[in-house]
Amino acid sequence: MYLKSLISIVIPVYNVEKYLEKCLQSVQNQTYNNFEVILVNDGSTDSSLSICEKFVNQDKRFSVFSKENGGMSSARNFGIKKAKGSFITFVDSDDYIVKDYLSHLVAGIKSETSIVCSKFFLVDEKGSLLTKKEAPKKKSEVVSIEESIKILLLQQNGYDLAVWGKLYPVSFFETISFPEGKLYEDMGTTYKLLKLASEVVFLDAYDYAYVQRPNSIMNSSFNLKKLDIIEMVHEMENDILAQFPNLALYVKNRAFAAEVKIFLEIPKEKEFEQAQKQLWHDIKKNRKAPFMTKGARLKNRLGASLSFLGKSLFLTIGKQLVDR
Repeated sequence: MYLKSLISIVIPVYNVEKYLEKCLQSVQNQTYNNFEVILVNDGSTDSSLSICEKFVNQDKRFSVFSKENGGMSSARNFGIKKAKGSFITFVDSDDYIVKDYLSHLVAGIKSETSIVCSKFFLVDEKGSLLTKKEAPKKKSEVVSIEESIKILLLQQNGYDLAVWGKLYPVSFFETISFPEGKLYEDMGTTYKLLKLASEVVFLDAYDYAYVQRPNSIMNSSFNLKKLDIIEMVHEMENDILAQFPNLALYVKNRAFAAEVKIFLEIPKEKEFEQAQKQLWHDIKKNRKAPFMTKGARLKNRLGASLSFLGKSLFLTIGKQLVDR
């Protein structure tokens, strides 16, 4: 019934000339053909727009729209409004997808309100694999909303709360949008979309390549916007626990991982003292969760163990244990 659905692919684009061609080629080479690509040029100042236009000129499924720079959330929201498909997926312009990405996602659709999740694998800029791929055990698994949130909170086996690598009904975005002007927008959005689904399907296929680059948002030098994580984590905790109190440990374990990552990036400067104090307070509040959460990542447990040695030691050697 859904095997011929039009799929909208939204790709925000901002100064990614080094990676964009590979990304768009991977989309163009999909074995599933009924899709539209919505490229949102978010004020790029390099040759990204020219690369987009090249694909638009050679493939009628591609379209590009330019807007003033507003960030990832703004670009995604813009692209969603242009979508004509029944289902939608997001690809970051510095990542790429394997040729069966869409075919697998579409085959996983069970109803018009399904969300389908593929696995991701981590690669460096040269394409070298940075994470181990487990051998497939089954094609797919249908789980409840609560179970799906638990799986994604654990960040294990190629699954993550990131918005990319998944297929959503376009209709879900009539009531949910990405928080504009914020970093870590996925943490504040994906779980809300999951709560709207009738079921969530997890595919046992590594179809999304996440490219870890040194100058990305996640790996760039520290700036105040990275403190958005505090607000996003608190909102996520309150929202999920209000509906799924049994997920308390899983939420706290995920919050701990996010808080530690940012805490270790904060420079030793006076303007960041209050933020560091708040994050350290939150880390201490959540640090027991990794030990009590079934399936928690080893790096979370190592980070939690280290935190009991005190703030100074944690700052000194923590990065070696908990960097992604």
